[in-house]
Amino acid sequence: WSASSATSTSSEPCGTSVRTSRAMSERPKDTLAAEMTALLGMVDWSPEDVTLLGGSWSAIAPVAEELVARFYQAVERDPEAAQILGNNDHRAGLRRSLLRWLEALFAGPFDGGYLARAQAIGRTHVRVGLPQRQMMLAMHHLRRGLHDRLDETYPAGEAQRRRAAVDRILDVELAITASAYVAESHEAELAAMRDLVVAHLPIKA
Repeated sequence: WSASSATSTSSEPCGTSVRTSRAMSERPKDTLAAEMTALLGMVDWSPEDVTLLGGSWSAIAPVAEELVARFYQAVERDPEAAQILGNNDHRAGLRRSLLRWLEALFAGPFDGGYLARAQAIGRTHVRVGLPQRQMMLAMHHLRRGLHDRLDETYPAGEAQRRRAAVDRILDVELAITASAYVAESHEAELAAMRDLVVAHLPIKA
């Protein structure tokens, strides 16, 4: 689930894709911030959500490792995804990265930097060949685990408000990573086609 961890064991599909990813990551901060604000507005985000998420981490932290383990168990049900995740040492690194991501999900700040990191995750999944469907389905298990923990910790009405805040930020996160995944996949396909054409061009003596 981490851009840094996953790319440490993979190579870029082509030079054009690398340039595209770099260009996306170097977009002006104010542009990223405005885009993040617009995305949050689409899920009726409010300052109360920030407060609810920040205050909920104390309940989630004790079970965070268990939730991460459940997430990767779901991912590894797919043989292709399990192979991509690699050996135990690499998987341990990915789990640590997901723990950091989970904490940031509750702590924020939910700004342009948050958007850029989520986009990087989506692009990384393309570069390492991780099936998008498996990540989406694994998020179901993580979401359910977060809901269960909040239900166990807070009275019904309070738990519902906190679950709603979790759902909003997870929906935004998935929208960002899915969009970045599609864009990166498209660029990779175009670059591969260009490379193929160039490789078959006649060479003049």
